[in-house]
Amino acid sequence: MSSQGDFNEFEEFFKSICKHKLFTGGFIEVVTDFKTSRYFTDEQIDEVAKYVELQSNAGHQVFFGPALRKEDLGSKRSNDENILYMLSLWVDIDSPEKSLPADERLEQAQILLGDFLVALTEYNIEPSFIVESGHG
Repeated sequence: MSSQGDFNEFEEFFKSICKHKLFTGGFIEVVTDFKTSRYFTDEQIDEVAKYVELQSNAGHQVFFGPALRKEDLGSKRSNDENILYMLSLWVDIDSPEKSLPADERLEQAQILLGDFLVALTEYNIEPSFIVESGHG
């Protein structure tokens, strides 16, 4: 993120996908480098965005999903047993061939995304968000 506008959009994105105010409790889990987690409450949405920006700028890989978690597990990663609720469908589209160079993996992922979007039109579904991390 490079500007206040980007930060505000990111914060609104989290608020939109997590819908904290519909239920009480729940934590957003942010995973860094596939190893450790940090959990945030609905009162900490602004801190989520700042934390993700800080970790990303420090060169870490940062991941999250739209499922709110039941418990704060400290730095331990969560699994499906810790899901409180999820109000969205999350699809991660990556190239299945991990041995290809990055640009070819990204190209394959773009093809898969296009095919997926075409398939959604058969059901009159449009994505609310498409996040492209650029890693294929």
